[in-house]
Amino acid sequence: MINCHDFRGKGTVFLLVIYLALSYCCNFEYDPISSGYMKKIKMLEDYILADYQVDMPKLISEKNEDQNCLHLLMLFRGKHMLANLRPGPKLKEIIKDILNELNFLEDCPFMIPPSCPNERVNLSNVLQNISGSLASLQPNILNNFSHCLHIKCATVSSSDHGDHAKQSSGERNHYVVTILSLTVIAIAASFIIWKACNT
Repeated sequence: MINCHDFRGKGTVFLLVIYLALSYCCNFEYDPISSGYMKKIKMLEDYILADYQVDMPKLISEKNEDQNCLHLLMLFRGKHMLANLRPGPKLKEIIKDILNELNFLEDCPFMIPPSCPNERVNLSNVLQNISGSLASLQPNILNNFSHCLHIKCATVSSSDHGDHAKQSSGERNHYVVTILSLTVIAIAASFIIWKACNT
């Protein structure tokens, strides 16, 4: 038999845990950046054409004054780009090794806004930027980067106002869906607690 008084107290904690779990956070308790990333990136640079073009999401940080945020966003964009390449077997293994170096970004729930456009960039330049960002971020890697998770699509040109309007609408829809999802989770948790208290 469940003690309803005790469970209600635990229920409050349970809802608080759900809220905290869904909150944005980005921090590391240890240095996840290995000493071998430069070698792996150099291997890929040796295999690709100097002018090889790729697509990357056109994102900017809302914390442009924080260099750590800029480096973290560069790594996220680079990881996203590499993960969406369709290389041959040999390059696939090299890219996989680089992605493993960037796996620590999984602890930082960046979210690309809906309808955010891509931009064409030089892969060699991206790889150099990834290497530079890892080197710059490593001395500060134990900092809390949660404030860096606020990102947005880069400003579009005046000729793209129509697309920008669609993008803004898409972002609003995305936030509405997120809020509704959180509400459903809270209601479901409350129902579980109520049912347990009445059995």
